[in-house]
Amino acid sequence: MRFLLSVPLCLLPLVAGCAQSTDTADPKTALAPGLELEIAFDGTCAPVASAQLSCQAIPKEITYGAGVEGQAARFDGLGAAVHLSGLANLGIRNSMTLECFVNADDWTIPGRKVASLQSVISHSTIFGLALDTHSRCVAANLTPSGRDKPIRLEGGRLEPKTWYHVALSYDGQFARLYLNGLEVALEAAPGELVLNDALDLTLGTWFKANQAFQGQLDSVRLWSRALTPEELAARASRLSATGAPPIARR
Repeated sequence: MRFLLSVPLCLLPLVAGCAQSTDTADPKTALAPGLELEIAFDGTCAPVASAQLSCQAIPKEITYGAGVEGQAARFDGLGAAVHLSGLANLGIRNSMTLECFVNADDWTIPGRKVASLQSVISHSTIFGLALDTHSRCVAANLTPSGRDKPIRLEGGRLEPKTWYHVALSYDGQFARLYLNGLEVALEAAPGELVLNDALDLTLGTWFKANQAFQGQLDSVRLWSRALTPEELAARASRLSATGAPPIARR
């Protein structure tokens, strides 16, 4: 069962489908243990979160259609995005999992055809999930504190117009990338994870139309712990009704 925040009339959206700000969610009733943020996209991009976040959709061209778990948001590849601020208020410290269902329309990027990535979700270089348009695989970045450059992971093989479950997990020692419940990349990454309140969590693009994502996104979840392979496989099993293909290792 999903629980949505109650948004006062004074905080109704300025753009379609997303409240500009939200109330604080009660994690005891709204979220599973360790789940810090969820966006279900059931007709809105407003999050359910363990702390107060601000949400803004740009522009109004974000629309909704059938997804894996109810509805999904469609991003146009021209810079349509959802921005969440206040991430440092969440209870994420030294471990995390970022997961979602994603369905790319194509490998071209209308906003900038020379870009090699379609950025699906990013918290700048601290962590993110993307689709590599050259190798047609899922990619991720993670930057624990004390590192100058992000760690990059990539693996799997994707087809357009097909739903996939993708996840990036971090336990303070290793970063792991999963595609449809299968681990496709592993990198040593000792350190601490420090979220930056000055940076948004951005869904649908990296910067304006650069590396913009064209396709559908459903059930974005951010956890304060590294989910087990069994938990991620259970999440990926939701794809069975969509006819998702088997995953090839890279």
